[in-house]
Amino acid sequence: MNAIIRLCLQDDLPELFRLYRQLHPADTTTLEEVTRGFAAMTAHPGCEIFVAEADGRMTGTFTLYILPNMTRNGRPAAILENIVVDEPYRGQGIGRALLAFAREQAQARGCYKLSLTSNAVRAEAHEFYRRCGMTQHGLSFRFTL
Repeated sequence: MNAIIRLCLQDDLPELFRLYRQLHPADTTTLEEVTRGFAAMTAHPGCEIFVAEADGRMTGTFTLYILPNMTRNGRPAAILENIVVDEPYRGQGIGRALLAFAREQAQARGCYKLSLTSNAVRAEAHEFYRRCGMTQHGLSFRFTL
C-alpha cells in the first residue's frame, strides 16, 4: 500500500490521539494533553512528529528526536518514539515505510544511529523490526516516574 508520510499538523491531533489509544490502550492521556504536548514538542528543536496517510485517512505515526552528541565524531543520534500503525492497516507495508522514512531522515541529518525501545513482551513488533533490518542492541533500563 502506498502511503504519504508528512509532518503532523495541529488539525491532525484527533486522529493522532486515536492512534495513540491503540498504542497504549490503558493510557488515560486526554486529547487536551496531547494538544499541549504537541505544542511543546513542535517548538522543541530536533523533534518532529510524522504521520502516514493512505486511503484518505491517517494510518500511522512516529516521533523522531534528533539529539546532539559529543562522541561519534559529534554526529547526532536519532530516536524513534510512539511508532504505531492503525490496526486495520497493519501488515500492508505502512510500518515498513515509516521505518524507511525515519531512517532516511536520520541519515540526511548525519546521525550515527537510529534506535527505538520496545516493551519486552511485544515479540511480534520485535520480529517486525528485525525483518525491516534493525538489529537488537543492548538492553533498555529505566526508572518509571
